[in-house]
Order: sequence, then C-alpha cells, then structure tokens
Amino acid sequence: MSTLFAQLAAAANNVKPKKVSGRSGATSAKTRRENTRKRWQETFAKFDNRAGTSAIAQHLGRRSMSVHSSLTAMTEYGWVVRDGTIPHPYNGRDQIVWKWLPK
Repeated sequence: MSTLFAQLAAAANNVKPKKVSGRSGATSAKTRRENTRKRWQETFAKFDNRAGTSAIAQHLGRRSMSVHSSLTAMTEYGWVVRDGTIPHPYNGRDQIVWKWLPK
C-alpha cells in the first residue's frame, strides 16, 4: 500500500494547473458581436441574403427554434428583418423568411 501512496503522491506533484477554457476576458462584447455578425452574414450569403428558418437550420445543423430565437434577437441589432412567410413543405404551417440587411 505504501508504494501505491508513493506513486499517487508523485503523480500529484507533477500535475499542471488546469487551463481555463472558454471565452477570453480580453475580448469585448463588441468584438464578439462583430464576429457573430460575420458568421451569420456568411450563412445568409449562401442563400442570396434571404432564406427560411428551416433552410438556415438545416445548413447550420441546428434546430429551427434555436435559429428562430437567434434571428429574433438579431432583429434588435438591425441585422435581419422578417421578409414574409412561405408554407412549410411538411407540416403545412407557415415558416418565416428572413432577409439579411447590408451594413
């Protein structure tokens, strides 16, 4: 048992401090918002700056409701607007069409 204890004690002394993952505190909210805008702008560029919620969700690999809430929040920044509706191909309900606004 003492050799096991010695091995564990030696291993504990060799442990490096854990790096903190996630966003750096050095990046400002404005920088993060600009990066988010660029990512979404690239997505909308693939759809000629106008697409339905489901098409965007399929392209991003996210759920439609997640995309809808993100785009709804982006309307407050003035990045996108609702540009009408189209019938959903499977469930018959209308889906929102979003239009990307140029800066």
